[in-house]
Amino acid sequence: MRLHATLVLGVAGIILGFQPAAEAVPQAPSQPRRTVAEFAAEESRAPSAVPCPEDLRRAEVEPLGPGPARLATIRCLDLPRGQDYRLPPVLSPDGQSVAFWDRGQVSPLDVVAFDAGAGFRLSNRVTFRDFGTGIQDDRQDALAWLSDGSGLWSVEQQVVRPNGWALSGLTPILIERGGNVRRFAPPEHAAGPLDALAWVGGDGRAIAQFGTRGDRYRPEHDDPSPTLAMIDVPRRRILHSLTAEDAEALRLRAGSYNGFSLFDVSAVQSPDGRLLALLQFERVVDRSHGRASNVGPRQERFLPAVWLVWTQGQRPAPLTPFFDDRFARAELTPGGSHILAWRPLQPEGPIIHDCRNCQPPPPPTPIDATVAALIDARSGRTVWSLEARASEFWNRFGGPVISPTGRFALIPLPAVNRRQMIGLLSMVDGRILQRFSLACSGCYPQSFGFTGSGGQMWIGIMNRLVFYDLR
Repeated sequence: MRLHATLVLGVAGIILGFQPAAEAVPQAPSQPRRTVAEFAAEESRAPSAVPCPEDLRRAEVEPLGPGPARLATIRCLDLPRGQDYRLPPVLSPDGQSVAFWDRGQVSPLDVVAFDAGAGFRLSNRVTFRDFGTGIQDDRQDALAWLSDGSGLWSVEQQVVRPNGWALSGLTPILIERGGNVRRFAPPEHAAGPLDALAWVGGDGRAIAQFGTRGDRYRPEHDDPSPTLAMIDVPRRRILHSLTAEDAEALRLRAGSYNGFSLFDVSAVQSPDGRLLALLQFERVVDRSHGRASNVGPRQERFLPAVWLVWTQGQRPAPLTPFFDDRFARAELTPGGSHILAWRPLQPEGPIIHDCRNCQPPPPPTPIDATVAALIDARSGRTVWSLEARASEFWNRFGGPVISPTGRFALIPLPAVNRRQMIGLLSMVDGRILQRFSLACSGCYPQSFGFTGSGGQMWIGIMNRLVFYDLR
């Protein structure tokens, strides 16, 4: 069992830029204290594309060894104050624009074209911005580019200010390149308002939830018939829907929670045009199970983790998740025939974060185990698995990303020498073809992905995106 002893006293020792962990960061000269109004003005401005510093050390972003990827270019952004810890950027299919959607009171949504300099910013605070409810790291499910990159799909919502309770369901929106917003009335459903949305591709199709989050509204309301649906937003059509009666996992969770509780989704479009979704349900407490007796503590019962493979027009098929790990992630391959499963493998031992006056913990015990696997989505058969050694603790970041061609994938790997590691994976046999490391463990997390053609991959950290050609 991994033990955690955590006392957080603030972020310390963060390394800026691409500097190795061992290097010290020079202290910035003291600056005059700025006023609240000056900070507000700084935060309100939109980011822009800027030339990269002349002293940028390109050698530090080179791949760690030969392989299919070759360093192509580095794109730099001028981000407003406090925007270094951003959620993962969403890159346009052509790799020429990027979108960021932050949290907070304003929740700015920023869009920047690399060749146009200044971008634009929209205030876009919503309560239901993620499809899941905390099972994974922050995702950008409700943000997707049009297939041709000419606009950006998102959602908006009426919320109580300043606390953020929902006053309405979600309204799908399309943000055009110039910043104009087109609003789409969502499909109506008897189950309730649109309470979550995860875009699938760039043509306005999505996986949706209706009537699943009534406890986050003011006034609060019950959800007697929570429903999942595949929808076409521009045509305002419901393509297919699921209720609690369509799968045992849904029935058990609907009876235990107001909605379906903790889960995540991966969705793609099949070659015949139908949508495919992988619904990933976490192991959770069964709230419908009361006390076993009138004396003693409540005996908790759990609903097991389960995958549901859902094809448009068909009943969902259950699969046993490959990893029994609450931080595991799984993604459907293009076309939906297979599932790439991944987990953040960690060694055994106590973890102590920034604890003053603590005795140094014993070194962790290395673990050799499976970090990723490819699964047949119909049979659940393992096609291949990838073993890795975790000998030091590392900060979780991201999850598996599969290239549009299906040839490659990018996954986080266990840290080595206190460096965050990313692996370029062959989807054919599960071999690591190349490794990358742009940050130390505990530094700014790395994000990564592929361009729409699959001909390039990218890694983002702080205000920089590094592009690599794939051959």
